[in-house]
Amino acid sequence: MRILLSVIFVSAFTFNAYASSGEMSNEYNMALSEAKSAYDKAKKYNFAWSETKEMIKKSEDSAKAGDMEKAISIAKAAKRQSENAYQQYISQKDVKPRLN
Repeated sequence: MRILLSVIFVSAFTFNAYASSGEMSNEYNMALSEAKSAYDKAKKYNFAWSETKEMIKKSEDSAKAGDMEKAISIAKAAKRQSENAYQQYISQKDVKPRLN
C-alpha cells in the first residue's frame, strides 16, 4: 500500500512539474511574441529604444538556457519599453521647434 501511494504521489508531482513547465513555455512564447510585436510597432515609426532589441535577445538566450522565469520577465519588460517608446512617439510627433 505504501508503495502504491508513493508511486501515485511521485506521478502527481511529476505531472504537475511538466504541466507547469508547459505553462511557462506558453507564457514565454506569448510574452516574447507581444514584445516583438510592440518593438516592431515602435520601430516602424523610428522610435524604438536602443536597448529593447538587446532585451529581446537576452530573453531568448535565457529561455534557451532554461531560465523561463527570467526570460518571461525580460520579455515583458521589453514589451513595456516598446509600448513606452510608441507613446513617446505619439506625444512628440507634432512637436515643432521653437525659434525664439
